[in-house]
Amino acid sequence: MKTTVTVLLSLIVFLAISPSVFSDGILRIPGEQGDDFICPLECIDVNVEIYDQVAITTIRNTFTIEIDSTIDAAYHYRLPALASVTGFGVWKDSILVMFELQPGQQGGEGGGIPENDPIKDFLGSNPFTAPLDSIESGIYMVYLSYAELLPYDFGVVEYRYPLYTGDYLAAPVDTIRVSVNIYAQRAIDELQVISLAENTELDQPNDNEAAIVLSVDDLEAEEDWGFDITYNQEDIGAWLYAHRSDSARAGYFMLIIEPGIVDTGEVIPKYFTFVLDRSGSMGGNKIIQARQAVLNCLDNLIERDHFNIIDFASGVNLYSDEMLVADDENLENARNYISNIRSSGGTNTYGALMEAVSQEMGENSALQIIFATDGRPTSGEYQNPEEITERVTEANENEARIFSFGIGADMNVQFLTALSEFNDGISILFDPREEAIDSIITDFYRYISTPALINPEINLVDDMDVDSLYPLELQDVSAGKQLMMFGRYGSFGSTDIELSGQTSEGDTTMVFEDMEFPEEVNENEFVPRMWAKSVIDYWVRWMRIHGEDADIKEKIIELSLEYGILSPYTEFGDPDDPDEPDDPDSGGIAVNEPEIATFRLIQTSNGLKLIWSVTGAASEVSYNVYRAFDRSGPFEKINKAPLLRPDYVDTDISGEITVFYKIEIIAGETSWMSDIIQYGELPTELTIMEVSPNPFNGTCTISYLIPREGRYGISVTDLLGRNIRTILDENLLSGSYKMVFNAGDLAGGVYFLHLKTAGQTASKKIVLIN
Repeated sequence: MKTTVTVLLSLIVFLAISPSVFSDGILRIPGEQGDDFICPLECIDVNVEIYDQVAITTIRNTFTIEIDSTIDAAYHYRLPALASVTGFGVWKDSILVMFELQPGQQGGEGGGIPENDPIKDFLGSNPFTAPLDSIESGIYMVYLSYAELLPYDFGVVEYRYPLYTGDYLAAPVDTIRVSVNIYAQRAIDELQVISLAENTELDQPNDNEAAIVLSVDDLEAEEDWGFDITYNQEDIGAWLYAHRSDSARAGYFMLIIEPGIVDTGEVIPKYFTFVLDRSGSMGGNKIIQARQAVLNCLDNLIERDHFNIIDFASGVNLYSDEMLVADDENLENARNYISNIRSSGGTNTYGALMEAVSQEMGENSALQIIFATDGRPTSGEYQNPEEITERVTEANENEARIFSFGIGADMNVQFLTALSEFNDGISILFDPREEAIDSIITDFYRYISTPALINPEINLVDDMDVDSLYPLELQDVSAGKQLMMFGRYGSFGSTDIELSGQTSEGDTTMVFEDMEFPEEVNENEFVPRMWAKSVIDYWVRWMRIHGEDADIKEKIIELSLEYGILSPYTEFGDPDDPDEPDDPDSGGIAVNEPEIATFRLIQTSNGLKLIWSVTGAASEVSYNVYRAFDRSGPFEKINKAPLLRPDYVDTDISGEITVFYKIEIIAGETSWMSDIIQYGELPTELTIMEVSPNPFNGTCTISYLIPREGRYGISVTDLLGRNIRTILDENLLSGSYKMVFNAGDLAGGVYFLHLKTAGQTASKKIVLIN
């Protein structure tokens, strides 16, 4: 048997980490005697894009450093459990030095933090650490971007921003701003902010979009900030997200299938076997934790379930000769039995597990073995962990899932994870200092408690050309949970997708009709990266169990570099030792002269939102926004820190007012300023305002006004009215727009632009000179 390694790894981390200890960025200058200096964090500027369950977070932390000499420092950030870093960079006094992703090992094992460093416990299991060498006095802005698959439970998606910094905050933060845009295929039923609600604004213009803005000054955060998104649920739903920017290349897809809430009577019956290690090595807090883990699971059984208990040391004790119904009497007797178990003797792991997999269990049922141990076999017929795993897996003819509860600082992690992997379970590793494990067990039990479909398989009815499907085998589908698959596709078109498996009534197949694999689609740009992340996670997990493999390691590095995802085998290079730039005069970054290609102005409840795109620029650029109330100026910069994304909300502007903007594009030590963009009253007529230059050679910029939301197109015709090209066809909101028209392949002459919507057209003559 195989297992869903990508999902399992996520669960291991998610269940073991409390979200309340995430932290914002920490810039630390280590002291000689442990008296570290924490640099004041002055500004937190965050942009978040959420696509149903995928969140792309980009943060900017601004620090002011005043020191007499050059020193080395380190930047720390505790990432959410399921997040992967996709970008990192540093500005010093507004000059960008981009860290380039390259082969290496970012921070080393555990983020490169020594075991005795107090910050290690605070940063937890998924820290990001980057050394910043040769720090001098100045204003530093650190940016970090990461992607994550958000936790999901019964229609509720959780987003948490790690605002809390504990003892690693030098002073209250002057300015905190978090801007979130949510785009969903499913209808959004509710948005609920979990903290700082009085400083948070919500805007939901329709069922599928929402904006959330946190804005607060002079704050010493005592908890994280975040919110829950409740999506509308159907009994069974399927959603396909595809991205294919070039029809000549493979596309990528993410498939989510989700059951609705299942009545208890419809849930597949469960047969639990609790295997509890009571050997001498489990003494002290370990046996207390092991007993508590089993007791917590017993408390959650329902009378429809069955159970048995196997406890072992040198010998193996079977609590009952047969599986017992989980009624009140049997459960009470079992609790008393578990509470009186004490530790002593050797560890006959093989004998206990063979008893567990050999039991008689019900058909069309979820068969689950809960194995609580430190994973250190010392007695019995077989003591080699690899041999135990192989023989138990072979003997597991009922295909029961084995869930390993690893307990203690010296647990055999490789054995426990391998045992669960080969038997379709997950491993949960308890911190030996953790006393209250109730919440961890509760989260785990909710995951396994309501199986609606076991041993699922997905089949594309038509012979679609798909490959690189991850995870390699699908997890069981539980009520309120999801089945998720990533892959690539070569052919295109519409197909039915079949989901088959076992329910409480026997075998079943569900069909989701007309799932579209587009020939070309520029939306869902996050999908290729999430596909690559799932592949990387799988093979990293595989090597942790089976050992490193040179070819797999090379594959991980290749994917990491191609898709910009930090992995254990890549790092963001030292900015003090950059690669040779393509252009030695470009300030370390090779760039072409950019220009604003499109520009939109949208009035929102939070202010005036500016959205633009740029052509001809390297990806390592930042932006500043300048504003004036007269075309002749003066123009003043209105953003506090450089913007990493081409959008900005001017919270000072609302209502009927005329205002002018310029966008500064910055790359290294070079910058460019855009033309003036005017904002006034919303347009009342469809208008092509200007084509500049006109006549033109090669490219021109078209400025136009859209009076109301709708579908708009711009076409180019010749003097005879024949359509030469369509250069715009999309839904637009009311506002001012600019776009660049590249006519380099057209013959010189006179043409006409036609801006059209239902019942209305605006036209303008243009002259192309070759």
